[in-house]
Amino acid sequence: MTGCDPNMLTAEERLDEVAQIVARGLLRMLSRKRQHSEKAETICLDKPAMKSVHVTGNKLNRRTQ
Repeated sequence: MTGCDPNMLTAEERLDEVAQIVARGLLRMLSRKRQHSEKAETICLDKPAMKSVHVTGNKLNRRTQ
């Protein structure tokens, strides 16, 4: 991107600038989408719950009775 007055550019130069802007936007969108999917893989709700280390077998049996 040149930062020039668009009226001073040729039609081809304006199209090149628009193409650069669109390409950068697409790359940014794909990058964010990839980062989001990587986060989603690390924060998965489909994993089984961890057993509590604070509840012993005796306390667990009393609760179910």
